[in-house]
Amino acid sequence: MVYGDGHLGWLVTSYSLARAVLADSRFSSRADLARIPVELPAEAEQARKDIPPGVFHRMDPPEHTRYRRLLAGHFAVRRTDSLTETIQRIVDERLHAMDRGGQPADLVRDFAKLVPLNVVSEVLGVPEDERDRFVRRVSVLFDQHAEAADVGAATQAIHTQFQEFVDAKKRAGTSGDVLGHLAASGELPDEEIATVGMVLLTAGYESTANMLALGTLALLEHPDQRARALSNSAQLDKAVDELLRYLSVTHIGPIRTALRDVELGGETIKAGDSVSIALPAANRDPEHVECPAALDIDNSSAGHLAFGYGVHQCLGQHLARNILRTSYAGIFREFPALRLAVPADELEICTEMPVYGVSRLPVEW
Repeated sequence: MVYGDGHLGWLVTSYSLARAVLADSRFSSRADLARIPVELPAEAEQARKDIPPGVFHRMDPPEHTRYRRLLAGHFAVRRTDSLTETIQRIVDERLHAMDRGGQPADLVRDFAKLVPLNVVSEVLGVPEDERDRFVRRVSVLFDQHAEAADVGAATQAIHTQFQEFVDAKKRAGTSGDVLGHLAASGELPDEEIATVGMVLLTAGYESTANMLALGTLALLEHPDQRARALSNSAQLDKAVDELLRYLSVTHIGPIRTALRDVELGGETIKAGDSVSIALPAANRDPEHVECPAALDIDNSSAGHLAFGYGVHQCLGQHLARNILRTSYAGIFREFPALRLAVPADELEICTEMPVYGVSRLPVEW
């Protein structure tokens, strides 16, 4: 495929080859090496490569490993399971507020965007009285119609806000959340902790929000699968993974750069070549899933790459699953007669961002 700067790179669509690339240390995640399939203005392209310390998902081991080690405990299965009551409370609060707001409601605005943002804020340690301001600023980052200057200003304001949170954690001596833990560890300077906080927030927000909205839409359109999903917790767990595979909301990237010549699928990837992994195609590979275009809970046993694979596999995948599981169950428990308030073909699908979704999801009950 031709990249934005005109060079020829590679597109991986096979499940087995995508998994192989993601697990292979000969392919780098470093931002300074990466080329992307779209053309950016010169200033934006330089900013993309000049990443500050703390943007660990665009690093290779051992630098990447150091950050994962500091953070892993906060996103382990036991830790995220302990947050179930908190997640349930946040889900219930948003659903009750949506009910009070009357019909029709916009599930994206009133629920899908707010639940993951509040849960991730809880994990990071963002004070409750700061979250409204936080929500307003974060929403600018993911507004595809926002001006570049507004996005830049919001980014700087959020980073400054994170630094203020870190200062407050250090003064109070609290260490039970991510920001407090990093501040108490003394392993990272405050500015770097603020950057890590932003990385975790942005990584955990948009994809989960879009999965909440699109997953609800998919369950509305497949009542047989919805009934199976809601029948018991084991089926719901399977449904969450099948929705992650079926929807594959990260539709641009990940992108890797070959550090040396690599033989892959009968081709030679030259050192310096870019490799884009088409996660939606890999997750719908007919050699991996028998009926890849169908939403079928039984497909979940095949596995998927929605959270990536290898050392860069999504740190927050267990938290995301918990949010999705609790949210889907809560939505259809609170609103068993939930339905679209507009025809499905009138929904606007936003594809300009790396994670696709619907801009609005009008519903009634």
